[in-house]
Formats: sequence, C-alpha cells, structure tokens
Amino acid sequence: MLLAEVDLTELAGVSSKALMYVFVTLALIYIYSTKRKGFFLFIISFSLFASTRGLYSASLILNFDSVYYLTVYYFAMSFLALASLRYNQKINLLTAGLILTTLFSILVNFIPPSIAVLAIRIFALVLHFVVIISFIKNSNKNLGDVFIILGLSLSMLLVTIQWFVPNIYGDELLLKKLVSEFMKDIDGLGLTIGFLLKIILDHEKQFKELTLKDDLTELANRRSLIAYAEDLVSKKYTFEMALIRIRGIRVINENYGHQAGDDAIINISQQLKSLLIGNERYHQNSGYLARLGGNLFVYIRLNNKHNVIVIEEFLRKRIKALITTKNKKTTIEIGIAKFPDHGDNFIETLNAAEIVLAQKTLIKSNSIKQAELSQLQYYRQQQTMAKALISAIEKEEIDVHYQPKYSIIPNECKNNKPKLIAAEALARWTYKGNAISPFVFITLAEEYDLISDLDTLVMKKAWFKATELAKSGFEMKIAVNYSSISMTKQGALNKLVRQIMDEHQFNPKLLEIEITESAMAQSENTLEQLESLRELGCSIAIDDFGTGYSNLSQLQSLPLDTLKIDKAFIDLIDTNPLVTEFIIDMAHKLNLNIVAEGVEQQEQLEWLKSRGCQQIQGYLLSKPLPEKEFVELIAQENKYI
Repeated sequence: MLLAEVDLTELAGVSSKALMYVFVTLALIYIYSTKRKGFFLFIISFSLFASTRGLYSASLILNFDSVYYLTVYYFAMSFLALASLRYNQKINLLTAGLILTTLFSILVNFIPPSIAVLAIRIFALVLHFVVIISFIKNSNKNLGDVFIILGLSLSMLLVTIQWFVPNIYGDELLLKKLVSEFMKDIDGLGLTIGFLLKIILDHEKQFKELTLKDDLTELANRRSLIAYAEDLVSKKYTFEMALIRIRGIRVINENYGHQAGDDAIINISQQLKSLLIGNERYHQNSGYLARLGGNLFVYIRLNNKHNVIVIEEFLRKRIKALITTKNKKTTIEIGIAKFPDHGDNFIETLNAAEIVLAQKTLIKSNSIKQAELSQLQYYRQQQTMAKALISAIEKEEIDVHYQPKYSIIPNECKNNKPKLIAAEALARWTYKGNAISPFVFITLAEEYDLISDLDTLVMKKAWFKATELAKSGFEMKIAVNYSSISMTKQGALNKLVRQIMDEHQFNPKLLEIEITESAMAQSENTLEQLESLRELGCSIAIDDFGTGYSNLSQLQSLPLDTLKIDKAFIDLIDTNPLVTEFIIDMAHKLNLNIVAEGVEQQEQLEWLKSRGCQQIQGYLLSKPLPEKEFVELIAQENKYI
C-alpha cells in the first residue's frame, strides 16, 4: 500500500507492535548481554529462531494463514542476526535493533502488496546471509561455528527452494520435495551439532582463559607468563624482563586488613598496566605484564626494530608515576635481566632478576637495578652449592671431625702429659672433591635456612659416636655446637635433644651442648631451655666467651657447666694476659669447668696450667681429626680399646 492510503488506526497498531518488538529486544539484550557478555543472548535468540522456523514451516505445509507466522519468524530471524553480530562482532545493538525493526515495519506496511511478499522473502534471505557472514568473520570461531554456518547455509538454500522454485506438477515437484526434506534434516542436524559444539568449545576456551588469568588483578598469571616466555625462548627472540616488587602490602594488611591490601594490589596493577602497556593488549608489541604472585609482577619487553628504548630507560621515565599518592604507603623495587645475556632459558633469566632484588643495596624507595654477569655468576655458584649442601644434609654426607679436649689438671695427667678426656664435634663438607671451609658452608647454611638441619645431623652423629665409644669402654663427653639462629626458635633445642634421645636411647650424660653468647642474648627462653636440658643430664657450655656482649649477671643465673675461652684471648697471653686471667678467676668463682681454645704454644699451655685452667684444645696437642683417626688416637692412649 502507498503512504497516502494508510489507515491511521492500522498505522498506530503496526507502530505499537514494532515498538513492542524494540522494547522486548532491548530488554533481552540488557538482561543477557550485559551480564553474560552476549552468549546467553545468542542462545535465547537461536532457540526463538528454531521454534518460529518450525511454526512457519508448519503453516506452509498445513496451508494456514502464514502472514502471522512469517512475521514472528522474521522477528526471530532479526533477533538471531542481532545476537550473532553481538556475539561475534560486538556491534551497537540499539542502533542495529532500531534499523532492523524500522525496515521490518516499512516492508510489511508501506510497500505495494504486489511486491511485499517478494521483498520480505528477499530481506529474510539477506538476514540469513548476514548471520552466516557474522559467523564466518568471527576471528575466534571453532568447529561449532563451522557446523552452524553449514546448517544456516542449507537452511537458506531450503527457504530459497521453497519460495522461488515454481510448483510444477510431476516428477520435478517430487524432486523438489525430496531435496527439501533432505536439506531440512541436514540443516537441522548441522545447526543442532554446531550449537552444542559451540557451547562446549566456548566454555572450554573460557575455562582455559580463566586458568591463565590472575583472579585478583585479571592480569596474566604465572602459568600464562611461563607459557608466553617459553614461547619467546623457543622462537629465539631476545627480550628484557623486569621483576617488580611492591613493598608495603604486608603493612597495609596488618594495619587496615587484607581487603585493603588486595585493593592496593588491584590499584597498583591497573597503574602498571596503564603506564607500561597503555591501551594495547598485554601480549602485544608494547610489552607483556603478568602477576607472578603475591606482591611480584613481571614485565617483558621484546627487543626488535620497533622497540629501540631499553627497558631500564623506559621504566625510569615512568617509575615516578607508578605509584600515585593513594599508594604512598608502598614503594617499588625493580630488578632487570636480559635473555639470553643473563640466562639460557626463562627460569634462569627470572632467577637473575630475583638475584638483583635480593641485593640489600636495592632496598630503598622506587629503585631500579640491572643484573650484572659477575654478580650472577657468584650467586648462581652459591645457589648450586646450596643445592648440593641440601642434598648432602639429606643424605647425611656431612662428615664430623673431632677435636680432642685434654685435661691439664696435674693429678689427672700421667707423667705430666695432658690426658684425652673429651672432644668437640665439628662439621666438615667435601664438595666436588674439595674441602669447603666451615666458614663458607655454615654461612651458606644460615643464608638458606639449613642450619637447623645441619645442627641436627651433627648432634645425632656425634652423640652416636659417643655412645659407641662408651660401649667400647671409654666414656667421654662430646660437645656439639648449637647455632645462635637455631637457638632463636623457641623450644627447638629442647625438642631436638628429646627427639634424638627417644629415637636412639642415647645417654644424655655423653652430650655437651655449646652455645654462644649471642645465642643467649637472642633467645627469649634460653634459661628455660638450658634448665630443662640440665635436668635431662646434658652438660651446657658457653662458647667463645668474651667475644660477645657478656651480661655477667645473666651468666651467673644460667645453668652452665663449662666456660670456653676464645682463641683471641689465648693469643694475648704473652702480651696482655689480664682479660684471660679475669675470665679464669670469674669461672673459678662460678664453679665452672674452664676450656681454653686454640692453644698452639707450649708456653700458653704452661701459663694456663699455672692459672688453674682445667682443659685445653688446639693444634699444640691435636687438630680436628676424622672419625677413624680420632678412634685410633683414643686406642693409642687407651690400650684396652
């Protein structure tokens, strides 16, 4: 009909129906698209399309008035076109919905009846084509999309045959029916399979994406980072990597709660992304940003012709803006490493950046430091040695040498010769055929938190040897050093001694535990632990006396048996013996056994004997001996062993 011939009442009814379609479309879009990112919108529209397609086909077969069913089918197809475009291309739904609904109203109401049916059919086919094209152009299509494209294409072909192939009587009509029925089954099957596959594969893809995304910051997570970096390594790209540590989060957690700490991490991650990546996706040429975990982030920047600014210069230009005034409670530290300069693979390169962050010189506000090969070589040697030390402790491959202790009390000596009565157990380690200095590997054990395990192993081996010697007829105490670091762990020493006693039924009288002055100062429950050990029957010695900050009142209250004079004071006997005399006199008044360490000269021995020192140890009489030589020495001095 022409515009001049339109009845206003009919026009109002048609317009209200068109508006109803618009509002329904927008309502569904709002409900599903905003909350479900368009996926459920596609499902609803597909279901609507499938059901109305069946109704329309039934109206044709049963010779019902197909105008109503065609209208509903057309609306469903429009809705499917919108959903498909939204799902695959993300166009403006409001604009597209208004345009399609307006075109629908024009086709139905404002064109001559002679061409209305033809126009509607052509437009319906165009909509079919739009939907198919939207799936074809989907850059993320999967096997489900292929089946949907196939089903929709066959559906489009089927509708074309039904509408445009003339009803010629005879065999051609039968052929048309056979082809139509065949394609109707095939296109329905294709749509069904495609729809199910798309749901399954899309959900699988979303799940994989979630596993590669950090839950808190929505940046790439550790798994995604490793995959990305290893891909760069396999393709032999060169890149620079910044390990970014945010300091102050723990303080925020403690003072304001963990939610405040999480908010700070989120805020900082957004700033990092904005400043380092910009509007680009995090894996594009501008760089790659990931959260390694906790307060650590990793930024990777490729070295190529499009990236001539080195990462250190790039970061220095932005570091002042990395933390806004809202995050003034936090600071940033950045360690930079390059691949392949600082590592043969991603893990080694990351480790190089971690080594940079571990340096104490970097612990200051908003600092950046580049890895240096000399430092990396040293730290990697340390790490390799630390791993070997861990293995040696676990396999009990740490040797124990024994330095004999001799009594110099006149009535205990035969022919004025010092008598072997005890020993001190000392840890020794051989690495790659070389003896490692105790200073080196004990320091290493302290740095890598291995010292407690080392203390345990040495105590167990020494106590076992003392028990073995006692069973052979020579009962002697063996002293074991217990580190100041281990001593700070509340109750650890007491627990360790009791555990070894329970497991091996050792006699506690054969064990003497040596602790340093610093250990006494650092441990809050020293008195309690030592009293408990004394009650068990163990002896307690204070080692290296005079080298720390001695608290004489505390010394008087501690349950000690032995006081060991440090070698530094023994060396001063010839020039300035006053301190050594004072220590010996004090020990006598406290009724403590006195052991002089590091005695290397006969004159030192004679002086100590004249001052009433009870025991000595040092190279004058014996160096620390391996277990076998130590037993042989005992056998030599005690013929019955």
